[in-house]
Amino acid sequence: MPDKRIKVLLLIDEAAIGGGQNHVLLLAGGIDKNKFDVIVACEPKGYLVDELHKINIQTVSIILKNHFNPLTLLKMIELLKNVKPDVLHTHGGTPGFWGRVASKFYKVPAVVHTFHGIHYLTKPMNMKKWIFKMIDRYLKIFTDYTICVAEADLKKGLKSKVMNADASGVVRNGIDIKYFERKAIWREGRELLNIPADATVVGTIGRLHEQKGYEYLIDAAKHLIEENKSMCFLIVGEGELRANLERQVSSLHIRDNVIFAGARTDIPKIMTLFDLFVLPSLWEGLPLVLLEAMVSRVPIVASAVDGVMEIIEHNQEGILIPPKNSQAIKNGINILLNDKEFATNLTINAYKKVTADFSSQKMVSDIEDIYINTLSNKGMN
Repeated sequence: MPDKRIKVLLLIDEAAIGGGQNHVLLLAGGIDKNKFDVIVACEPKGYLVDELHKINIQTVSIILKNHFNPLTLLKMIELLKNVKPDVLHTHGGTPGFWGRVASKFYKVPAVVHTFHGIHYLTKPMNMKKWIFKMIDRYLKIFTDYTICVAEADLKKGLKSKVMNADASGVVRNGIDIKYFERKAIWREGRELLNIPADATVVGTIGRLHEQKGYEYLIDAAKHLIEENKSMCFLIVGEGELRANLERQVSSLHIRDNVIFAGARTDIPKIMTLFDLFVLPSLWEGLPLVLLEAMVSRVPIVASAVDGVMEIIEHNQEGILIPPKNSQAIKNGINILLNDKEFATNLTINAYKKVTADFSSQKMVSDIEDIYINTLSNKGMN
């Protein structure tokens, strides 16, 4: 294959704003175009499609159902026949299923799959978890290399036998450092988002989903607001739990101090509004938003869950607290707001770590090597 570029098809289901979508965007945009020809397949409209078109990355449309549907399989096989990729790289559970099953019917030289967190392995054993595990054990037969974004996921995946030990590894998420480096404070942002001029802003960003543990942050907010009426909580993101979380806020009588900002694409600006960032997740792969807060020099309180602990050391780059613990969230926030010197030292350490270890260039380079080595191992280049 030395006389032509390697054609890579990146497959993801949703095009809405999210960590997996940002990962694909960085990978597609950063890959060496002299060596690779990259195409992204996803749903036809959304944030990811818009951003890829801005940087002249070709997209193809496909709707991937999250339940078994023979028509979806036929469409996936047809997509592979039309694109004829040298490497199929699937991202997440639903694309990983359809892409890898389709590769059984239309042979792709190399199939790579990324687990952006193996979420079902965080749950207690039940029938659903057992089924997912059996499916992934079957799919590894059609997978030439499996990427995990965190060491903890790799260990859990190997223990559960959903990946092959000799064809799997970790490539940690990275971010575009220059894009997120601390910008001038977005002063008009307070007015646009209805944040009082004198408010202390505690912010969080992510899908409004069970995984993120926002109900515990809102419980903590109730007590913090009782102590400091000028405190404001800014929740950025959309998801299926928005209505439930808004009802919780109303029932606690803190609507004047909690703002739901919806999904936003101007995250570097949003970060300048935060006096403190909280990630109260119940589980994580390796959260991009945490890296974004680190490079934005915002003090951090985060749950001590697997992916987070591979980024932050307690009292070094941020404060780690146990998940599902509103009192711990409250205590962590108070510590950082009341000790500015300590908070500043944490942000300095966090910035040094993220710029040294979590750049998108390193992430892309590591994945490029996987593509080349996987093809080489199969005698394709």
